[in-house]
Amino acid sequence: MNADQELPYNPGALLIGGDWAIAHGDAGGLAYVAVELGMHCRGGLARELIELSRLCSANFQLAANRWPKLRARLGPH
Repeated sequence: MNADQELPYNPGALLIGGDWAIAHGDAGGLAYVAVELGMHCRGGLARELIELSRLCSANFQLAANRWPKLRARLGPH
């Protein structure tokens, strides 16, 4: 796969990636996951995910604390 090719959307992998990012203190990783998921959601959940992505750089601990509730709303993957 070339670097410029887009990977298919895989919500299960993104949810695991969000968990991994929190476990490793990776604010950028959680922000990326939130943006990717937010682009495939609608309404309030999409807005909350985009807000979470912004919060990652301002207050990672607060973002990490909000992740489990958002993750639960995205369903079991």
